[in-house]
Amino acid sequence: MAPAVQSRTAVLTVNPIPHVDIGFLRGLEDPVTWQTTDTSTLWNVTGVVITATNETSGNTSSYYIQDGTGGINLFIPAARISAADWDMVTATGPCKASMIPWN
Repeated sequence: MAPAVQSRTAVLTVNPIPHVDIGFLRGLEDPVTWQTTDTSTLWNVTGVVITATNETSGNTSSYYIQDGTGGINLFIPAARISAADWDMVTATGPCKASMIPWN
């Protein structure tokens, strides 16, 4: 049997992913270029699906969602999901693409 070894104390810090509204996410876009200014932070957002069908083909999904503060395109690369009008969805991820304004 091997002798006992005492290890150093490890510290684990858990940073929860912030839940934000769509208006907050829309505030992350540059008002001149419409490009997202923060493409690395993860966010949680909840909205209601307002498109009846997936807006893409292949192995991706794209739906428009809205909440009381605005609307945004929810694009899911490399995943095919099904959502219907008025489904409430919550998504977690970074804002990666440009956000063309729409209301």
